[in-house]
Amino acid sequence: MSGRDRNTGLYKTKDDCLGIKIERRKELVLPHVTNKFVYELECADVRHSYEALFRFVDEQLGYGEKVELYTCWDGEEDADRLTVCDTVIQLAAGLYISGGASFPISRENQIADLARKFRWRDRQYVVIQR
Repeated sequence: MSGRDRNTGLYKTKDDCLGIKIERRKELVLPHVTNKFVYELECADVRHSYEALFRFVDEQLGYGEKVELYTCWDGEEDADRLTVCDTVIQLAAGLYISGGASFPISRENQIADLARKFRWRDRQYVVIQR
């Protein structure tokens, strides 16, 4: 059995504690994103957390919709983004575009394939669209 111990609050395995945390940030405005609904995302730089992130996006995103992600250190939200790190993920088309190169995404297991390809970079702007 895995998960969090009810008595101690400790996780039994490393994989049990890896995932994502999303929190609404009503007062935050980011110059890098067009969406007025801004959330703070905690997502460790490990494949298991990326799988949780892409699974969540896949479940929430309707056809024609997009989600924008911007990564930076706390307090650096207004810093210029590094456009060389811009990434576009087109779920319906099965494409992962980053650094000027385009890569196909596996149709059989998109989430696992994205988790293998994706890595956070400082001041990176990411668009995921269906």
